[in-house]
Amino acid sequence: MQQLPYTAPPPPQHAGDTPKNGLGTASLVTGILAIVFSWIPFAGFLSYPLALVGIGTGAGGIGKARRRQATNGGTATAGLVLSILGLVSVVLATVVYVGLLYAAGNAADEAMRSSRLPTTSSTIEPSAGSTHGAAKVAKIGQSVRDGKFEFTVVKVTHATHVGDSVFGENAQGRYTIVQLRIKNIGNESQSLLDDNQYAYDAKGRKFSADSSADIALSGTDKGATWFNEINPGNSVHGKIAFDMPAKAKAVKIELHDSMFSDGVTVSLR
Repeated sequence: MQQLPYTAPPPPQHAGDTPKNGLGTASLVTGILAIVFSWIPFAGFLSYPLALVGIGTGAGGIGKARRRQATNGGTATAGLVLSILGLVSVVLATVVYVGLLYAAGNAADEAMRSSRLPTTSSTIEPSAGSTHGAAKVAKIGQSVRDGKFEFTVVKVTHATHVGDSVFGENAQGRYTIVQLRIKNIGNESQSLLDDNQYAYDAKGRKFSADSSADIALSGTDKGATWFNEINPGNSVHGKIAFDMPAKAKAVKIELHDSMFSDGVTVSLR
């Protein structure tokens, strides 16, 4: 029998012999995009997922290169670095933009408050019969201006109960009741709120108005001072009650046309 010549078998083929460079390439692309988008307003939020994807694919690409399953280890490393820089960049951009928006909001609020305060704010006009050269702090009977309102304190009284027997209010201590005349000297309507007015005693303690008592008082007055919308040129008369300790005495009242105004002070001594 004739013997056939020996032929060596071909070398085995391994599925992993073909380099898989997709992760490294993806990391490089997403890292570049993360940096590009990071400082673009609103679009910059895309940098967060792009950077995270780039970090993940970059780490995976480096791992494949070390196992000799990929040949672009340098590309994967560059993608990982760029993705980390993109994440840092978008975080920094977010902090900067939030700070700018916060500063712009504060500037807008300040501008709004300034626009509500006319140049006549906080001036004192002596009432009829007062002497020339009034003191800087107004007294009872003198007119003072804050914003769109002209205030005149008419008198101060005290009570432990206000209103009637049905819709009345009892003081925790004693009510200091300030009777006022308020005129709108502006060109637009303005809301009068008792919550914007404050009384002080000799110890410097600050007292807020008692809205429940003011509502009870407004039932018998010509105008409500707990809340009233006053049109230009119109005036209202009313009373504001401050629930103070029985032995405390209000020495001054601070009057505001709004919660944003500087206010004016009238001595109650």
